[in-house]
Amino acid sequence: MINKENIEKLNKLQERYLDLSEVYKGNEQDFRNRNKELIERIKEISDNITELKEELKIEGLEEYKETTNKKLTGGLSIRVNKSVEYDQEEAFSWAMSHKMCLSLDKTKFKKIAKVQELEFVDIIDKEIVCFPKELKLD
Repeated sequence: MINKENIEKLNKLQERYLDLSEVYKGNEQDFRNRNKELIERIKEISDNITELKEELKIEGLEEYKETTNKKLTGGLSIRVNKSVEYDQEEAFSWAMSHKMCLSLDKTKFKKIAKVQELEFVDIIDKEIVCFPKELKLD
């Protein structure tokens, strides 16, 4: 049986939650208004960081392709991940013929595809530029 006291408690809590949410929204807007310039400056710097990281990723991949050195200037590094790409229908057909499953278990299939050569699967190395916590120049 449903406890009526719990329903009353829930109603009161929900009302309190809505009241506090309104106070929070008002305080948040006041904060944003008082700190508009700071927030804009933080956004600008964040955008600049994103742009520079994208440039460094391009430069890092170019350097890696030229030198195959995974340890780059400033502490950046290259990590090479294997990406399994395949036609889903062929993969499902393969899985069915190997009595692997009734639906394709993508995780298991990718693990098998990385070690067993399947003609409809391409294994592609994906290079990723990794940033250290602190960049350093030698």
